[in-house]
Amino acid sequence: MILLKPVSLFNTLSRKVEAIKTYEEGKVRMYSCGPTVYNVAHIGNLRTFLFQDLLKRVLSASGFSITHCMNITDVEDKIIRDSQVGLHSKVSNDDRHEKMSEFTDHFTNIFFKDLEALKIMPATIYPKATDHIPQMIKLIEQLICKDLAYTQNGSVYFRLKNFEGYGQLSRISLDASTSEAKDQDEYDREHASDFVLWKAAKSAEPFWNSPWGPGRPGWHIECSAMGMNILGDHIDIHTGGVDLIFPHHENEIAQSEGCLGHPWVTHWSHGEFLLVENEKMSKSLGNFYALKDLIERGIEPIHFRFMIQSNHYRKLFNFSFEGLKASKASIERIKNFRRRMEEPVSESIASWDGPMGPVDRINKAREEFWAALRDDLNSPEALAALFTMISDLNTLDDQVPFSSHERKQVLSFLDETNGIFEAWPGTMNESDGDIEALIQERIDAKKNKDWKRADEIRDRIQSQGITLEDTRDGQSKWFRR
Repeated sequence: MILLKPVSLFNTLSRKVEAIKTYEEGKVRMYSCGPTVYNVAHIGNLRTFLFQDLLKRVLSASGFSITHCMNITDVEDKIIRDSQVGLHSKVSNDDRHEKMSEFTDHFTNIFFKDLEALKIMPATIYPKATDHIPQMIKLIEQLICKDLAYTQNGSVYFRLKNFEGYGQLSRISLDASTSEAKDQDEYDREHASDFVLWKAAKSAEPFWNSPWGPGRPGWHIECSAMGMNILGDHIDIHTGGVDLIFPHHENEIAQSEGCLGHPWVTHWSHGEFLLVENEKMSKSLGNFYALKDLIERGIEPIHFRFMIQSNHYRKLFNFSFEGLKASKASIERIKNFRRRMEEPVSESIASWDGPMGPVDRINKAREEFWAALRDDLNSPEALAALFTMISDLNTLDDQVPFSSHERKQVLSFLDETNGIFEAWPGTMNESDGDIEALIQERIDAKKNKDWKRADEIRDRIQSQGITLEDTRDGQSKWFRR
């Protein structure tokens, strides 16, 4: 039996740091709003995905098994606009879909490469919106039956006045007087605040057939339909950036809970914005960066990863190139300490005799490290515990060299911490034969549906600079990076 360690996280819904409670004990159902693949992800987007990676690693290390669904939005206004450029007006609908698919596949592949470069743990499943149109149509039909949606000129809108809980997440109160301004609404909705569930097709754009005529889904309905279809009627954690709280996540709640009749998500968690050199990132200011832009400047992705994860996810973060230099220096400090601990020593050296020796200091640091991370992912405090230990042990080792056993204890803790930050892997890699044995053990674990053990083995393999690729026949290929 796995002993679960409680993890607390700020809940946007209650505005409090609360212990994560799961619908099934020890099993986390987690949904994350993924990329809209009309362009490459910028570093602000990547900050959100790195926050989610930190959360998953802490949960996994605390004994939870995680089913993580991250959607790929591959149909929306910008995608249609950019993917249909140059197409003749008489092109068939199938050809328009094919063109859109080619366009989104290109940026989806770049997104996955960015995740791999940043050592972000993959989600369990990445559903595409275009693969779930039937589920979206079914959900919209249910909302219409409940008088929570209505049709208008081939489109379908959510009837906001009939959902009493609107605004619970964002704390936004809609003024009834302004929401009644039907005659001023260009979309001819009943209320100006009603949002679209299904958009009637315009000329020269791809469409799907529906009971209301040809069209395409609204952005908000996509996540509700995919989340409910894949994770079910109860989701433990829903994550995203703070920019999604309103209207996207607020609308997800209305759609999903309007259909289900009960709370859908227990814990809503959001990562803060990222500034660039104290300014909002924009192309017009010339401070808009994707990961490839950093790489072209000679910056290693792992330095960006550490820079982001060493700051608290709920704090507004100012990205700077000077800050990247500081992150690199911090990682080098840990790596140098690791190399020192990996140096062979004489077996005749005895272990420390007395209080507050290396093992005591390791245990103290371990306790502080995990206590901080399990308290709303307080990575700054967790890293402070690690660096304090390094300073203490360097001083202690200068005075009385550590024994081989004590050095192994230090390296074991460094492995634990690297399992979270992925920035200081050991230089003593396991042999190819050991890796092959681990891969076979992982394959067996997956066959037995022991997903936690399979994930642990995958993380151990990847921490040694190894890329692992699962094949369709259930096997795995690997190579050292």
